[in-house]
Amino acid sequence: MAAVSSSGEQGAPPGYAALAREAGVFEDRTRQVFRVHGDRALEALNGLVTADVLATEHDVAFPTLILTPKGRVLADASIIRMEGATWLDVPTAAWPELEQHFARYLPPRFAKLEPSELRVVRVRGPLATERERTDPALAALDGPTCSARGGSRWAVRPFLGGFAVRPPEGFDLYLPSDRAHGLDLPAVGEAAWDVFRIENGVPVYGRDVTTENLPQETGLVPERVSFEKGCYTGQEVLARIHYRGKVNRNLLGIRVRGPYVGPPLHPGDDLLVEDRVVGSVTSAAESPVHGWIGLAYVRREVEPGDEVIVRPEGRETDIPAYARVVTLPFGS
Repeated sequence: MAAVSSSGEQGAPPGYAALAREAGVFEDRTRQVFRVHGDRALEALNGLVTADVLATEHDVAFPTLILTPKGRVLADASIIRMEGATWLDVPTAAWPELEQHFARYLPPRFAKLEPSELRVVRVRGPLATERERTDPALAALDGPTCSARGGSRWAVRPFLGGFAVRPPEGFDLYLPSDRAHGLDLPAVGEAAWDVFRIENGVPVYGRDVTTENLPQETGLVPERVSFEKGCYTGQEVLARIHYRGKVNRNLLGIRVRGPYVGPPLHPGDDLLVEDRVVGSVTSAAESPVHGWIGLAYVRREVEPGDEVIVRPEGRETDIPAYARVVTLPFGS
């Protein structure tokens, strides 16, 4: 595909035009996939995740969270149930702590995790699910479902020696390494993907979500938490906040106001109202459409539309950047 040079996309990173206008393919190397074995593997996993993975038999994926006993986010994950096989997709950045968590709470006589060679490949873009644009096997997948109390469920089917999952935004493919680049769609680089995911308000574990965060701060609860299932690790804290309390900060968007020379946003930058710190930037990128934008945790008294001052972290500059807090995704 030729580089796009109109509609504000000139100079965009490789692959951005495909994501913005049609469909592109990104190999997400921040994830790793395990096959789950054991006669009681699902029951054991169900006690460690926020989704109800026992709600249906197979050919379904559950986006979920794994929490610490104190209700903090240990990882965002997906559990994929196929006939005769169960898979667990987790962030590589979370694995050191997850490994200790599973060693403590996942009895090996019930469930064992076996590393796989499957790669996570994401198909995204406004035409990603169009039948004339994608593989017929993908187009045949049913769309995702989501309920206010039960969380989300995504359809699954075998595909190219692995399997395909149908989240709301496109497709997630779990493919052997030799098949990961076999799709007839433009490849997307990491820089373009980072712009795209920030534009769409998609947090990534290790940057926008860590064990410092409560689930409700991240915006991930509606899609990844079932309030209809039984007990699981961290449930008490999550439920108490959901039914009785509020969190002090939320993940929102930040858009720098007006043109600016140089990078005005950087992860770690503080956000101020007058002289008071009200938030912190977790991700930042220069969007061909929206200019300099970022994701940030912002105190709940600061509302979308409010203006904040960006205080650089570890960068020498006397020029303040003024930004506006916005709802996610950008352009909504």
